[in-house]
Amino acid sequence: MIDCPMPPRPRWEQVTCLVSRTECSGWVEDDSTGLDGVDVNCPAANLVPNGPFRATICFQSTFRTFEELQADAQIACDQYCAGGWQGLYPLGALAKNVDGGTVTCSSIAQNDTIDQEVNGQCSKTTPAPGGSSGASTLANCVLYGRTCDGQQTASDGTRYCTSMRPVAGGQTMTGCFDSTTTTAELFCRNSFQFSTLPAGAADKSDQFPYWLVAGVIQEDTVADCQAQVNNL
Repeated sequence: MIDCPMPPRPRWEQVTCLVSRTECSGWVEDDSTGLDGVDVNCPAANLVPNGPFRATICFQSTFRTFEELQADAQIACDQYCAGGWQGLYPLGALAKNVDGGTVTCSSIAQNDTIDQEVNGQCSKTTPAPGGSSGASTLANCVLYGRTCDGQQTASDGTRYCTSMRPVAGGQTMTGCFDSTTTTAELFCRNSFQFSTLPAGAADKSDQFPYWLVAGVIQEDTVADCQAQVNNL
């Protein structure tokens, strides 16, 4: 009988991506050639470059070699250049170069930043005996993106932002969270909502988001975690 080696178990990693992409500074109603089946589009004059900027993302890998780990990290970074209008990179059909190449996006994994997650960074932790440990895990992170200004409704009911200004420096999302119910990455993304209303914005929605998770620390108690936040 030949013993077959067990396949490696997937583990969570985080990588920093260097992203450069075209973004939209404001949608307009377009009933004839709307974007991805909606009556909204981005005129060429509103397509603007952003980057290169640094952004972190979590991914799972079953790598056997560092080269395989690098390949998985690059696939994770590619997510910043994927998706439709409502996706992580919301330019949909425009991003497929149908406009002659005006819209571009590149995301390069920074291989020297690949690191196995700290508990709670990319996956949930196991609750302590007796239930949840509460918001005792500290996430040091920033959420970046654009505001949603002058919100309007197209004839098909699509809500859109007529102006989307970048939030300079992003907004800090550093705080304490319960790592048994969520992860640092999800906590920092905050469902793509800024923590406070940007000046002049229609709401807290974060357009063209990206985030940078710089550190995760598990404290002993909720009070210990909050004390760390207060000292930052």
